[in-house]
Amino acid sequence: MDTLCNAIDRRAGLMQRMMDRLNVDLEASALVALGTKLGGAARACFFCRNADECQRWFEAGATDDGYRRFCPNA
Repeated sequence: MDTLCNAIDRRAGLMQRMMDRLNVDLEASALVALGTKLGGAARACFFCRNADECQRWFEAGATDDGYRRFCPNA
């Protein structure tokens, strides 16, 4: 169970970092299409196979739009 919780926490953290990086307004996003688009983005992030690449991109400084190569929500 700890492994699953850690994976969820990691993905949530990466999504939050990406939303911060791209200046996404969470409250406004939650209102679009009754929150279904935000929910879809969260699911895409949780099931993404590129979490390690995403983590490395942030650790490298995340100053470009390189996320477009690997992010399913790009």
